[in-house]
Amino acid sequence: MEAFKQHFFVTDHPDVNPFQHDDPDPLPPCDLAPITQHEIASALCDTSNKSAPGLSSINYQLIKWAFNSRPDHFLNLFNAAVTLSHHPWSNALVVVIPKPAKPDYSLPKAYRPISLLECYGKLLEKIIAKRVLSDIHHYNILPPTQFGSRDYHCAVDAALCLVHNAQSTVWAGLVVSVVLFDISGFFDNINVSHVVHIFRNLGFPPSLYSWILSFLSERKVRLLFNGMKSNPIFLDHGTPQGSPLSPILSAIYTSPLLKFINQNWSCWGLNMYVDDGGIFSNDKTFQLSTCHATLGLQEITAWLGRNGLKCDTDKTEFITFSPPCPHYLIGSPITSIHPCTSASSSYTVERSSLIHYLGVFIHERFDWTHHMTIMANCARSTIRALSILGNSVRGLDFANWHQLLHSLILPVLTYGFPLYSTQPCIKGLLKILQVAQNDAVRKMSSAFKTTLVVPLHYLLAIPPLSLTIIKLTDIFRLHIQRLPPSHLIRTIITFNPAVDWHLSLQPQTCLTHLLPDSFPPFIYLSPSYKSTWSHPQVRDNTVFKISPATKKATKYLIHQPPYDTFHLFIHILTIPSPPFAASFLLFKGQTLVHSGATRDSSRLRALLMALCNGLTYASLSNHVRIFLPDLSLQPYLFHSHKHPLLDLSHAFLSLLSSFLLADPVHHVDIFRYSIKWSGLPGTATVDTLSKEQQWIVFPDPPPSLLLPKAYLLHLFQDQYDLLHWDSRIWQSIT
Repeated sequence: MEAFKQHFFVTDHPDVNPFQHDDPDPLPPCDLAPITQHEIASALCDTSNKSAPGLSSINYQLIKWAFNSRPDHFLNLFNAAVTLSHHPWSNALVVVIPKPAKPDYSLPKAYRPISLLECYGKLLEKIIAKRVLSDIHHYNILPPTQFGSRDYHCAVDAALCLVHNAQSTVWAGLVVSVVLFDISGFFDNINVSHVVHIFRNLGFPPSLYSWILSFLSERKVRLLFNGMKSNPIFLDHGTPQGSPLSPILSAIYTSPLLKFINQNWSCWGLNMYVDDGGIFSNDKTFQLSTCHATLGLQEITAWLGRNGLKCDTDKTEFITFSPPCPHYLIGSPITSIHPCTSASSSYTVERSSLIHYLGVFIHERFDWTHHMTIMANCARSTIRALSILGNSVRGLDFANWHQLLHSLILPVLTYGFPLYSTQPCIKGLLKILQVAQNDAVRKMSSAFKTTLVVPLHYLLAIPPLSLTIIKLTDIFRLHIQRLPPSHLIRTIITFNPAVDWHLSLQPQTCLTHLLPDSFPPFIYLSPSYKSTWSHPQVRDNTVFKISPATKKATKYLIHQPPYDTFHLFIHILTIPSPPFAASFLLFKGQTLVHSGATRDSSRLRALLMALCNGLTYASLSNHVRIFLPDLSLQPYLFHSHKHPLLDLSHAFLSLLSSFLLADPVHHVDIFRYSIKWSGLPGTATVDTLSKEQQWIVFPDPPPSLLLPKAYLLHLFQDQYDLLHWDSRIWQSIT
C-alpha cells in the first residue's frame, strides 16, 4: 500500500504564491441563489443507477427513492452545505486495478487508480458545476482559446482552429511552427489557495468559493487493493478524480495564462483543451518562426512553474508548415528546438513530420492519408474485439451489430472529418475508410470475404461512407450555426491576433468551406435556477380547470373592460388543413384597435407568434390583459430553458420586459377563456381572418442544410447501376 501511496499521490508540492501579477482583476461578488428542487431533479435524471457508490455504499437508486419521498430534506441539506461553506462528503475510496498487457505487475505504474466518490457529494458537485458553467457561458469568464470544460466546445473545434491557422498562414506565404505540450499531473498539482483566489476574483458568491475551499482541502481517501483497505490518506492539493467540478476548476486555473497571452502575444497564439496546449507562431523564415515558438514554450513553462505545474517533456511535439518557396527565401527547416526549463537546464524536441493533436494526426503537408489509415486500423481492431461478444455459435444479432456500428465503429472511422471532408481529393481518401467499413459489413452479415459489398450495404441499410461524410458535414455546418458569437470558430475569420497578414484576403481553408453565409440569432439559455421568468407586475391567472366562479369573473372582465385597458385575445383559426393559423385581436375598452393573423406548420408556434405580434401593438397602455384559448402555451411562456419554442419564448419575454421597464405603473394580467363562451368580442373579425387565411398559399419551408433522404437513396442506387448486374439479381435484391 505504501508503494501505491507514493506513486499515486504527490506529497512534495512546490510553494505557490496565491496572488500572481497576472491574476484577473477582482470583480464585485454576486449573490448566491438557493438550490431549487428542479436543479436536484435535473441532476438526478442524468445519473445512472449502475454507478459505483463510495465508502457508504449508497448508490443513485437509493438517492432517487429518498428524493421522491422527501425532496425538502435534500433542499435543506444542500442549501445548508453551500451556505455554511462546508462539503460533508469528502471521503473517497480509490480502487487499484491492473492495466492490461503490462510486463511487470510488481511495479506500481502497472496499476490504475479509480476514485469512487460519494454519490451524495457528486450530486451536489454536479449542481454547482452546472451553475459555474452557466456563469462561464453568460459572462465569457474563460477565454475563447480554451476549448475544454465548457459548453458548445469540443476537441475537433480546437483541431479545426489549429489547422485553419496553419493553412491560412501557409496560403499567405509564411512559415508556421507548432509546438504541442501536455501539463504533467495537471489535476493532482493544482494549488488550492490559488484556484480559490482566482475563483474569488471572478465575482462568484463568497459562500460558494468558501465551499470550494472546503471541497478541495478537506479530503480523505483510502486505497482498496485485493480486498484490503489502507489507512486514511489526507489530501490538500489538486482536484478529486471523478468529480464533475474538477475539469471546470482546472480550466479556470489556467485562464490567466490564456488571457495574458491573448493580450501580449502578437503573431503567436495558444489554444488549450484542458491540459493539452498548442503553440502557434508564424513568420517569414523557418528560423524566426521556430524562435517565436521556442520562446513561447519557455514563457509558458515559466508560468506553469510559478503556479506549481510543469510540462511533460516526453509528450512535447514540434512541427513546421511551409509554403512551396525556394530555400533562399524562407531558409532551411529547423531539425529540433531546445527550450529551457530553468536557467541551467534544457531539453531537445525533434522536428516531426506528423503530430498527434487531440486524436487527430496532422501531416506537415496536410496529407490526411496517415490520419485515415490510423482511424481505419482502429476501426478494424474494434470490429475484431466486438466479434468475441455474444454466443460463439450465433454471435451478435443484426440489431445489436447495427447499434454497435453507429455507436462505436463509425465514430472512430469518421473522427476529425471536418478537417478533410471539404478537400478536393476526398474521393480517393475515402477509399481507405470504405475498406474498413466493408469489413464491418461482412462481419455483420456473416458473409464471405469475397462477397460483393454493394449488395450487402443495400441489404443491411448501411449507406456508403461517402454519403455518410456528406451527411456529417452538413450536420457540422448546423453545429457551427448554433455556436455562440464569442466562439473562436466564429471570430477567428475576422479577428485573429495570431496571424501576420490582412484578414480580408480570406484564404480557402478547411474552416472557411464549412462556415455559413450568415448566422441566426443566438439565444443564451438561462441557468437552471433562473429558468422560470417572473415579475411582480405580471400575474398569471390561468387555471387548469375553469370553475363556475372563475368563468363568471373572467366573462365580467371581458364584457366590462375599462376604457384605458388593452385586451389582447389570441384565437386559433379554423382552416381545413395545416399549416395552422392563429390570430390576435387588440381592444382598447370595447373598440377594436388592431388585428392580425400568423401561420406556421406548428400550432403552438402559430399561437405564440400571434401573441408576440399582438403584444407589440399593446405597448401604449398601462394595463394589458391577455386572454389565451387554452393552456398549451403555459409550459413555454415563462421558461427560458431549452425547449422547442425557445426563440419565440425569448421574443415574448423581451417584449414583456420592455413594456414593464417603460413605466413603473405598467402591469400585465393573463387569463384563460373558452372559444365556446357566448358574446365574445370580435367574433366577426375572427371569421373574416379565417376566410382570408384559407386563400393564402403557405410558402414552402426554407431548404434544409441536410440532404433529403430521397436524394441520398438516389445516389445510393446509382452505385448499383454502375455494376451492370444481371437484371434478375437486381430484381431479387430490390
